[in-house]
Amino acid sequence: SSVWSFTTAAPIGPAPPTLAYPVPNATGIPTNAVLAWTASAGATSYDVYFGSSNPPPLVSNTTALTYAPSMLAYATTYY
Repeated sequence: SSVWSFTTAAPIGPAPPTLAYPVPNATGIPTNAVLAWTASAGATSYDVYFGSSNPPPLVSNTTALTYAPSMLAYATTYY
C-alpha cells in the first residue's frame, strides 16, 4: 500500500485575551476608566502594555482581568 506522511503543527499556546472595555477605537471614555479583558484559556497571568505612545510600555503583570491606570488625560489617545 501507499506510504502516508504528515507534519504536526507547533503548539500555538493560549489564545490572546479580547479587550472588553473600552472597545478598540472607542472615544469619549471617562478619565477614570478601568480596562477589562476576557480570560484566555490556559493563561496564568497577563502582561499589560498601556500608554499614550505606540507601542506602549509594559506597566503591569497581573492575574486579574482588569487594570486601573492612574487618572487619564482628556483628549488623549491611549494604546
